[in-house]
Amino acid sequence: MNTQELSKLDVKLCIIKGDENNTKRIPVTLTIKELLTISREQANKVGINKKTPISLSYIDSENELIKVEDDSDVQMAYAVALTTNGKIKFQINYNTYT
Repeated sequence: MNTQELSKLDVKLCIIKGDENNTKRIPVTLTIKELLTISREQANKVGINKKTPISLSYIDSENELIKVEDDSDVQMAYAVALTTNGKIKFQINYNTYT
């Protein structure tokens, strides 16, 4: 994937807290660290405690929930989006009971 291809992607980040679905457009990030940093900021904005663990996932083109755990998972998410509709929505997952 090159920069020109990636710039065409519509990347969103979503967190659901209670009845609220908070979705935000974000820039393409190339690493899991960058994506988690933006995710943590978004979680904090909606009132998720900074110490609450978060993880990321997305729904792929076959409607399966895919975990995002490393840089290759981020790149695969973008590759899938580029071959389908050019859109990817990452879901921030959290558990306040940990």
